Amino acid sequence: MINRCLICLLIGSSLACTNLKPIQALSEEALKGLDEFHEIEYSFTRNCLEDCMFSKTSQYQIERNLHCGCSEYQKADTLVRELYHALAEYWNGLLRLSTSEQLRYQLDGPANALQGAGWNQLDSEQLSAIRKLSEIGLNAVAGKYRKKKIRQYMTEAEPHLRQISQKLVFILENNLLGLLEIQKENWYMYYKSLLVDTELNDRERGLVTEKYYSLIDKTDTIRQKTLILTRILDAIAIHHSTLADGEIEVNSEDFGQEVRSMAKSVHDLLYDLEQYKQ
Repeated sequence: MINRCLICLLIGSSLACTNLKPIQALSEEALKGLDEFHEIEYSFTRNCLEDCMFSKTSQYQIERNLHCGCSEYQKADTLVRELYHALAEYWNGLLRLSTSEQLRYQLDGPANALQGAGWNQLDSEQLSAIRKLSEIGLNAVAGKYRKKKIRQYMTEAEPHLRQISQKLVFILENNLLGLLEIQKENWYMYYKSLLVDTELNDRERGLVTEKYYSLIDKTDTIRQKTLILTRILDAIAIHHSTLADGEIEVNSEDFGQEVRSMAKSVHDLLYDLEQYKQ
């Protein structure tokens, strides 16, 4: 009890310890959703390697060591990873700010990593958003400020967080899944042509058909899991925007209701994601 009172005094007489619990709950729910990022189980590099191996297999080419030019695809994966890290580090920062933990939190890692990678699909405005999110990192020393600075932290980060989220969603839905669709079409053309080969007996034709539908099932699962993740990213960004505009007080019932609404959205999507892990 004495320790709890001491923490309250450090935070400030005008701010009760319970005031930051909604922020803590908000951050924890967002991180739960982002933690499922690894469930994509697909990447630009993997797409490149699979296409390379498929091409060599279909042309009956045997190499002692597989040579595939995938450096640009690896850069794309770096972009996806750092965009994700920028979002995760922001929410981790907000979570820490909502506790009694003392720290100086900065988010300069993602911006530096992207700048060093020389990635050419990130325009100046989008790179600026990541740099700005880095600059918003603040001194979260318990006792000096909390409530007002947390609101400022969220409000200033909002446009940049939204832009980063939108960029990540676009890359996953259009670029990554676009390559997946091209791969799927290549498989269709190849296995369809094999069935035209009159030299195959029924058993061989059956094996070809089984192989094709096995690949289609795998790609459809990847697609659905990726789309669910993008919906999680969208849900988190939308609720953050509502809470960061300053119109809803942190300790109000409306704030708590918005947090619960985001939690339900994320939990529903996580449930959908679980169906594809079976």
